[in-house]
Amino acid sequence: MDKIEASARKIIADVAEGDMLRTQMAILRRLAKHDPVNTIGLRQQIADKVIERGRYGLS
Repeated sequence: MDKIEASARKIIADVAEGDMLRTQMAILRRLAKHDPVNTIGLRQQIADKVIERGRYGLS
């Protein structure tokens, strides 16, 4: 989500200016709100499952 928001900011800054720029950035901030994901914890859970099963795979 952070990468998408950064790209959107660049595009908006390129195509809008003044009040329209501020309005579009405010809309983007509202749309881009998200809770951060604990990727370290998720990776640890995956590693624990792989170790538990003794292999990597979905089946």
